[in-house]
Amino acid sequence: MASQVARLLKLRAQSGIFLATLSIAFTWSCAQSPSFKASGSRAGVAGANAMSVQIKCGDTKIQVDKKLLAAAGGRLQLSGELCPVSSSSVHILFVLDFSDSMRTNDPTVGVGAAASCGRSKAVSAIIEKMTASRGKDDKVSASIVGFGTTASEVSGEVDLAQFKPSAEALCRSNSGSTNYRAAFELAAQKLAASTKTAKIMYFISDGLPTAGGVMTTPVFINPFDPYATINAMNQAAAMNQDVHFRAGVDAAASLRSQFPAMVFNAMLLQSAAVALPYDPAVYLSQLTNDASRVRIVSQASQLAESAVQLLTVPVSLDAGNVDASVSNDSGARETLTMRQLLQSQDTKSKWIFGTSDFKAEKIAGSDFAKPIHFAMEAAETGGRKHALKVDIEIK
Repeated sequence: MASQVARLLKLRAQSGIFLATLSIAFTWSCAQSPSFKASGSRAGVAGANAMSVQIKCGDTKIQVDKKLLAAAGGRLQLSGELCPVSSSSVHILFVLDFSDSMRTNDPTVGVGAAASCGRSKAVSAIIEKMTASRGKDDKVSASIVGFGTTASEVSGEVDLAQFKPSAEALCRSNSGSTNYRAAFELAAQKLAASTKTAKIMYFISDGLPTAGGVMTTPVFINPFDPYATINAMNQAAAMNQDVHFRAGVDAAASLRSQFPAMVFNAMLLQSAAVALPYDPAVYLSQLTNDASRVRIVSQASQLAESAVQLLTVPVSLDAGNVDASVSNDSGARETLTMRQLLQSQDTKSKWIFGTSDFKAEKIAGSDFAKPIHFAMEAAETGGRKHALKVDIEIK
């Protein structure tokens, strides 16, 4: 990371709008026997103690090879993916840049009720999308943090139905620098204060940080060598800029560590006619820790569409509140222990699970003629339950 930041030391302050999205997830490390995903809807051998049945999102029926099952001692172990549809408890935090350069990069268009800017349209698009998909009993709220040289609360957390910020509040362009550190630190405080289980953050800025770090680089002036003095000043400026970059990276890392399940969204407004000596996505990828969540657009009017494309609502499941069992049509039933339930590293819409193993013959019968019904129900920390049902046939 340090080497990547160092490559940006010679950046000149360039304006743009960033909308970066971060999806933070856990790595699944299972202590049980290794397994493999077989092609099609069949199961592979996990080892001498049990056969692993891998279940993917959308599966309703799995076939198990009887001979492979016998080779594994007749025991099955279930693992795979649980894909919750949506969360019932969501907080959306918009972190908007109000620095001076926004005056020209994302100006207010229109007057009165018709006034808008790229930032206000992006916020409205997300609110409309969330309102349309909101369930009757869902708890969804939103708030706004603004930043420039410093950061401050623009709108406290309120229910989505009462969240109606004006264009004047969203399209500000105050005098000041671009302080990522201040923005992320205040965002962390606001997210921590929210009781919602799922958290989504939209970070919108119009440039790389120009404040936030402590500039301590000395400049030695040589009156007999003006060129050396100029070089020393340029080097000091580059080092001081790097301090701001590092401050932003560190604050973003701290934010991610506090809210590992948070979705961190965002975008860059940059004219294609401007030739940059660097790729802004390199720095933003260090903030988000996920290059796929960084977007660059050439016009402020494109912010709304890109914001909606990046919208992901995470579901926070309670690993201690999961029920899993196998049964047959004759009434036999066995409760399974949930050994793993972790959010997927690849996508926040999936949760990876692993159960204890069981004797297949006990549920399927000695001739394996009975289908095994696997049922799993996991609850959000807010209470809503998400179910998975799969039939396992042994042939």
